[in-house]
Amino acid sequence: MTVVFKANRRGQSSAMVEGLRGKAAGLIHYAWRADLRALASALMETAIDPYHADLLRYIKRDAHKEEVAATLTRNLRSDEPPLMAEEMGALIEEAQPTTDIVEHYIVSLKEGERFGDDLHGTVDALLKGLGLQNCPAVAALHRDTDNEHFHLVVLRIDIHSGEIVDPLKYDIIRAHQMLAVIEARTGWSREANARWQVREGRLLLDDQTDIGAANDPSSWPDKYFPPNDLSSGARNKEAKTGVESAERIVRRIVPGLIESNERLPDLLVALRKEGIELSTKGSGAVYRVTTTGDTGEDREEFVRCSVIRKWSYGKLREKYGDLPGEIGKDVRARVPRPINGDSDRPRYALAREQYRERLNSISRDIRMAFPRTAALNEAIISSRSACSFPSFDAWRQGGVPADPGEVFFANLGAKVFEAKGGSQSSQAKRQSDTHFVASRSGRRITYRRRDAILGPGQIVDFGGRVILVGPVGDTELNKTIALFAVRGDKVVSASGLIKAEMKAAKRIAASYGITLIDSNKINLIADGVLDVPENAGGTLQVQPKPGGSAKPETSAMRRHHDRPTPRVADPEPAPPLHSQRVGSSRPTDAVAMATDAWREAENAVAAAREEGASAAALGQLGRMRDRQAWVLQRQLLSEDVSTSDLVRVEKQRLATQAERHKERLNANTAFHAGISR
Repeated sequence: MTVVFKANRRGQSSAMVEGLRGKAAGLIHYAWRADLRALASALMETAIDPYHADLLRYIKRDAHKEEVAATLTRNLRSDEPPLMAEEMGALIEEAQPTTDIVEHYIVSLKEGERFGDDLHGTVDALLKGLGLQNCPAVAALHRDTDNEHFHLVVLRIDIHSGEIVDPLKYDIIRAHQMLAVIEARTGWSREANARWQVREGRLLLDDQTDIGAANDPSSWPDKYFPPNDLSSGARNKEAKTGVESAERIVRRIVPGLIESNERLPDLLVALRKEGIELSTKGSGAVYRVTTTGDTGEDREEFVRCSVIRKWSYGKLREKYGDLPGEIGKDVRARVPRPINGDSDRPRYALAREQYRERLNSISRDIRMAFPRTAALNEAIISSRSACSFPSFDAWRQGGVPADPGEVFFANLGAKVFEAKGGSQSSQAKRQSDTHFVASRSGRRITYRRRDAILGPGQIVDFGGRVILVGPVGDTELNKTIALFAVRGDKVVSASGLIKAEMKAAKRIAASYGITLIDSNKINLIADGVLDVPENAGGTLQVQPKPGGSAKPETSAMRRHHDRPTPRVADPEPAPPLHSQRVGSSRPTDAVAMATDAWREAENAVAAAREEGASAAALGQLGRMRDRQAWVLQRQLLSEDVSTSDLVRVEKQRLATQAERHKERLNANTAFHAGISR
């Protein structure tokens, strides 16, 4: 299970009661049925409350649509959002609160895990742990992201006494403690670096401190537990950068300087030499650490003095008296050390971060390019689970992750084209023509053929990335490459193309002055800048980053460059059909049989959809249809069937079908006429 997030309200309406009524109503409608109109109405009622404004902006991003999978209530008589809002509003009116008493928690699972039958128990356990088990609560399970999560809206009023329930001082810590209890009961995986766990019925902190019985949260102390090691934020930064975090630098350097300097001026001078400055902030003190970034710029991070427990703010004042209130500007930036002193760590962190960013970006675009179904969610989860980055040791020995584009092709049949480096900075602009009709939705533009032959297909343009869904032929490939050419891209990568398609796509790209490469080449960007010289004939070279030419290439870098091209093991892809082929031979019986099989599968999907079949059944039928499409595509490629022949065959089939339909209609008419006589 991942973290619990508490959405705090940053602004407050001048009329507290009315503001809380509006907040409760908006959150209930949002969580229960993702009603944007009700949330927008609540937004206006609360005088443009910043909390509602941010929430509304979040759920309206890029034509985003919430998917509510399950709902439940506690201590409420109604299960209709307007009535639930009225109930909570009445309690608020009676209690006349002077502070915010409407809480909003979000609990999210790891990718691939499901709440299932444990949703009710999870909500009840969380409410009990927070001491809110007698308060009105509304929960709703959402599946609009790759991680299943539920929203919990709680009004802190005891329904039995009508009194306001005081919140725990450290309610987020208590929520994470409860998640450890729930994980032990359900078997959900723990979050990396989680501090809490249950062992033999006891709640443990950092795998050693016994907090109390796991089934009695009321006995646990409500207090802050300072970490003995790096904070999770510092660990995450180090994982992303591969170099020391500011917190680690402070922990390593500052204690020794404090011990060796008895006077405050001497300490401040010694700290500045290390790129560190000390000053008061609020009710405590902070260290400002200045380091040199990858491109030579100075970066500043602030670290609370309390990370060194021996030298807290109070202890520093006891030794040195009043601390400086301002931070000076005369400080020398320090170059952060690689983790464990290994120079390959920053390169590994950069490669992993770039891979994860690309995976997340492709996942988001795939989700927007395809129709929203349960089968799509399962396919995306399956694809992402196959895209795991290798460990540091495996990476240094040449290990590479599966290419996200290839994996999504294997699971969904999507073909992904990306500008050099997968940049998403380009803005998609509508480019209609005689072959395609364009329509915009959010930041994407969808192109559909005006004269589709073998079924619906579309080209979805996101700017720096284009996704092909459905039938793909030379016309679709030409349109795709043209979109990049209009934006001035010179290097484009592609994934999901078979050999013949890649050959045709390269030929088309060359006509536009674009070099088309396999998406696996993007892995080279982690070590340098992908450069394609003019008149290179498609040859790729990797040049060192600007200003880094004097740096000798290490053996580890050479091993990274010499890695084999990553492939997905046995993907069993099921791509859509080709709608155009250039050739002269006529369709054979094998083509006709493959076409009939594909058409029957397509009709089965349509019939199941009309009958209201389940998402799982539709997904299974859809995969069967795609498999038949794959067989037909292979047959068309092997026989080089021309478009004109396919059009003729299709017209023949439609004429025969119309004639048979007419005969059945005449027979039915005669039958009913006989009955009436």
